[in-house]
Amino acid sequence: MFHRVKFGVPKPFFICFEMTTSTKSLSIRYTVAGYGATEKTAHLFMHKVIAAMESNGKYPMDGIVNVDGFVLGGVEQGI
Repeated sequence: MFHRVKFGVPKPFFICFEMTTSTKSLSIRYTVAGYGATEKTAHLFMHKVIAAMESNGKYPMDGIVNVDGFVLGGVEQGI
């Protein structure tokens, strides 16, 4: 995923962190403005991250699964 990135090594780690911890989706324009990458580079890298985060179906979750901070429909409310 980090092979041949064109905007340094620390920036992709910060982008991955923001993509995995933000409750809203991370826009490409925010990434361009915040990390100084071109739109094409940000787009390609963010799609690499999304592809890496997808499940391959080998290890499906079963039984009781506990999830923190999950909102399904409705309005998100602070705790």
